[in-house]
Amino acid sequence: MGEFDEAVGRLSGARRMGKGRPRRSESDVLHARIIWTAWENAEGGQQLMRSRYLMRRGSEDSPLVMRSDEYRQHQDGVKSLSRLRLQALLARHPHLANLIDWPIGLLDLSKGHRPIHRAWFKRYTEKYADEFIPFDIYRFPDGTSCTTSDKEALYERGDAYGFLGLLIAYRNSHQEHRVDSQWFTATWLIRALPAFCRDSSVRPHARKVIELTMKLLILLPDTCFRIRVTEKILWDQINGITHEPSRRKRLAAAQDDHQIPEPIDPIVPYRYQRCRTDQVPILLAGINHRLERPDEP
Repeated sequence: MGEFDEAVGRLSGARRMGKGRPRRSESDVLHARIIWTAWENAEGGQQLMRSRYLMRRGSEDSPLVMRSDEYRQHQDGVKSLSRLRLQALLARHPHLANLIDWPIGLLDLSKGHRPIHRAWFKRYTEKYADEFIPFDIYRFPDGTSCTTSDKEALYERGDAYGFLGLLIAYRNSHQEHRVDSQWFTATWLIRALPAFCRDSSVRPHARKVIELTMKLLILLPDTCFRIRVTEKILWDQINGITHEPSRRKRLAAAQDDHQIPEPIDPIVPYRYQRCRTDQVPILLAGINHRLERPDEP
């Protein structure tokens, strides 16, 4: 129950500051809405869920039954499920435990990421030491594994755990001032967005996920190249019939004469071009320097 208690604590929102209700962050609202969508899916859809848990005359006595106003607040993410309701939900749908523990709070700039990071590592990683170098390995719920430093492998998972693993790596590299690692991790994180947003519990909230992820790029130092993203490519991949980041799976499909296209990179590539004479950097001002253009003799 320790892991469950930690998850509930993170879902309870920001700490109270002075009087009044605690201020809810965007990531708290997003996580609450993702959990609600997952619950709807587990119940067979919106209509069935409303018929079971919207309070009416003769409704069953259950912590999950709600008044209509309360139901709407939870549906919109205005409120998060209480500890009692989360326990009742997990008793009915145990498979939602991993989703409840997703570190969505890492998408929020205002949150300290260390406690969220520690809880995730405690649940999903283990130490592995070879003869020379110790390192951490992710052990995910589906039984697969990869090293926590393998950004491409996390991307190629093509699921929520790959995206969230990259999100942790990005926040950690920022905290530890590893600039190169932070920049490269950011590019993999963006490429992993469509796979995360294709998850049935996340898809209705994809726009907010993209918005919060792009906001995180403000953490990149000014010395980094600016990362530009073609958002249309992200949406094409989110809404597409197929999206397969794994090269191994694409090659395996090709052997069976089934061609799966490689995802288009949403990161806008850099283009280098010659400066005109009037665009010579100010550092060279006063120097008799002529930049030749390719069409000049």
